[in-house]
Amino acid sequence: WWISFFQVFLLQASFSLVVSAPLYAAQASATPSSLTSLDLVGVFLVAYGVVFEAVADAQLLRFKSHSRRPDDTAETKVLRTGLWGYCRHPNYFGEAVVWCGFASFAAATRRNWWSLGGSAFMIFLLLKVSGVPLLEKALKRSKPAYAAYIASVPAFVPRRSPVLPFVVASVVTASVYALGRHWSPFILI
Repeated sequence: WWISFFQVFLLQASFSLVVSAPLYAAQASATPSSLTSLDLVGVFLVAYGVVFEAVADAQLLRFKSHSRRPDDTAETKVLRTGLWGYCRHPNYFGEAVVWCGFASFAAATRRNWWSLGGSAFMIFLLLKVSGVPLLEKALKRSKPAYAAYIASVPAFVPRRSPVLPFVVASVVTASVYALGRHWSPFILI
């Protein structure tokens, strides 16, 4: 039981501590006393990420419920429509955007820059450890048409999306405004 205690329980508790740091920092900080533009960026990113992820999951559920017909070809067994035509893992992309929103909440507290590592760690796990790599490996083995899908659609960041440039421009504009108005180099000391 010692092995399971250290490998399962303590490892998960450590990960939870690191990953929850941005939200803890945002909740525990006494400053600022009102919402900042970085908080508004965080709200926007969390809302956008949740909707993006929910739409991707709904599209995947609908695809899976209709793709069990015997007349399906290899090409029709890979979802290529909707958000899945813009990137191979839109649900993970939405999740990463949510974590960027959490980081924005933490950044609004000024002195809690250390907590941004929690969001970065979660996005690293999605991209390099548990999310995309494990799923890609399994799908390459089980679906022969997935290789063509890999060649034509990016893995994580959506391409050709009419909404993505608007989102990026909005976040950059709000962040520049927030950094210029609320931050100075002395805040991090």
